[in-house]
Amino acid sequence: MNKNKKVGIFVVDDHLMFLDGMISILTAQQNFEVLVVETSAKNALLKMNDKIPDIVITDISMPEMNGIEFIKILKRQYPSVKILVLSMFENQQTHDGIDGYLLKETNKDVLIEAINGIMRNEKKYFNANQNSSNSFEFKKSILTKKEKEIIQLI
Repeated sequence: MNKNKKVGIFVVDDHLMFLDGMISILTAQQNFEVLVVETSAKNALLKMNDKIPDIVITDISMPEMNGIEFIKILKRQYPSVKILVLSMFENQQTHDGIDGYLLKETNKDVLIEAINGIMRNEKKYFNANQNSSNSFEFKKSILTKKEKEIIQLI
């Protein structure tokens, strides 16, 4: 990573107050540049045609297109873009296509460290309570048996 180049960031989350906080944290960093803030994964993908970020910070639970679908499309269309998931679901596991998974309650210093570390390709950042696995899964079942079968087939 070029030391003089700012890290271009897209933030995608459907919670406006969370977005306001993220913008405040990220813009306070001299080496970060928030390129796009979006409440919709679909709109964020459309904006990728104009600007390609270095890293996308997103949630899993979003309307229209959830974060898992969003990540799959991102990785297929823009494989070099790094992905950091910030979620309130601590019972989800990591995913092959992402570079980090932190809880929304994470301290801002840990968030900044994670972004910088991911961009320097030092390591992937995952919540300490996370189990490393290659797929998302819920520890507590909020899905019916049939919904689980459909998801596994997908």
